[in-house]
Amino acid sequence: MARGPSVTIVTAGDAGYFGLLADLLESLRRGLGDRLYPLSILDIGFTDAQRDNLKRDYGATVAPLGWDLEYPARSRPPNSFKVLAARPHLPRHFPGHDI
Repeated sequence: MARGPSVTIVTAGDAGYFGLLADLLESLRRGLGDRLYPLSILDIGFTDAQRDNLKRDYGATVAPLGWDLEYPARSRPPNSFKVLAARPHLPRHFPGHDI
């Protein structure tokens, strides 16, 4: 039997977004149960406790996110812009997944 592509669900967040992120993950868990894909989360400012919670309670891979692009004005945009700039680089942040 042929193996299908390796899929992960990718999202991002910081300490202020953590409550909404936890709601999303619980909703996915309820809806998909044992069919839930692995979770990959870009960290743009979680606390240590939140990061540990994501790993322990959801089995998530949490990757710290710096800037993937060099450009002169990169110090001015908000951290959330890092996530947009990281999208083409997701395979580097979460290797081993096809989709």
